[in-house]
Amino acid sequence: MLEKWFGLKKNGTNVRTELLAGCTTFATMAYILIIHPNYMRVAGMDATGVLISTALVSAIITILMGVMSNCPIALAPGLASGAVMAYSIVQPGIATWEVALGMSMISAIIFLLLSIFNISGKVVEVIPKNLKIGISAGLGLFIIRTAIVNAGLMDSEFRSFGDLSDPAVQLAAISILICFVLYFLRIRRNGHVYKIKSSLLISIIISTILGIFIELTP
Repeated sequence: MLEKWFGLKKNGTNVRTELLAGCTTFATMAYILIIHPNYMRVAGMDATGVLISTALVSAIITILMGVMSNCPIALAPGLASGAVMAYSIVQPGIATWEVALGMSMISAIIFLLLSIFNISGKVVEVIPKNLKIGISAGLGLFIIRTAIVNAGLMDSEFRSFGDLSDPAVQLAAISILICFVLYFLRIRRNGHVYKIKSSLLISIIISTILGIFIELTP
């Protein structure tokens, strides 16, 4: 059934690979379940309600993406959009969070219409390639900066290191090191070079186990 529906062999994959990839994707994007409610709490919303809705929306839309279009792409609320809403619209007093949500809904409807009539594709075509790369790189750096600050490795102004004597900060640093080592590690055997599959997932599991042993992870 899976082969008929998704064409696994045709796409050069199998159930085991897809399960590992799915678990890795979930583990590496689950931060949105923490960060997004925190942003919305700043905007005045109920963090628990936002967490539940974020999880449900992400799950439903990701399942639809896989089943309807056969694309292994996970979807979730945009981190940058949440930050703009909380810190650039609501917190400065430009609008309430209710009005800000209305603005997001209107934007979503406009984007949907642009997609249905293929206008968005035309717009993307005229955007310079270097600008597209710059936007992706900028979002990536924004997420990295958020992670480093939340982990306590740098202060909120990104001007100095955090408290490196704090066990939680030490665990964060060790986790990043483990991640880099496993991701870039290559093993040579019988003339072949192998890389560690699901290295990011393995790094997260090891870091979690370390956190349990030093009583940082409940």
